[in-house]
Amino acid sequence: MHRNEILNLTVSKDYTMLFSCSRDGTCRLLHPESLEEVRKLNHDFPCRSVDISPLYLAEDNQKFHVIMCGGQDAKDVTTTGQQAGGFEIKMHNLIYNE
Repeated sequence: MHRNEILNLTVSKDYTMLFSCSRDGTCRLLHPESLEEVRKLNHDFPCRSVDISPLYLAEDNQKFHVIMCGGQDAKDVTTTGQQAGGFEIKMHNLIYNE
């Protein structure tokens, strides 16, 4: 599983998907009952939050997108260089794994 602390857990509204994100820079899709890893998503920065697209439950044109965001701690922003920490937002398609 994660090699560092878990910062956020998100469950889909229909309880079919569970996402965990961690300071180790990964987001993992877990089976909600067995907690087995289904897919690992790399974020490259500490992943602080993850959420599922609201279009996941749409009847027409359903979307399987996950939005991950994260970066350095806010307390460290003033003590690091401009290019060092950053804040990233990534959208990932679960079907095409891209």
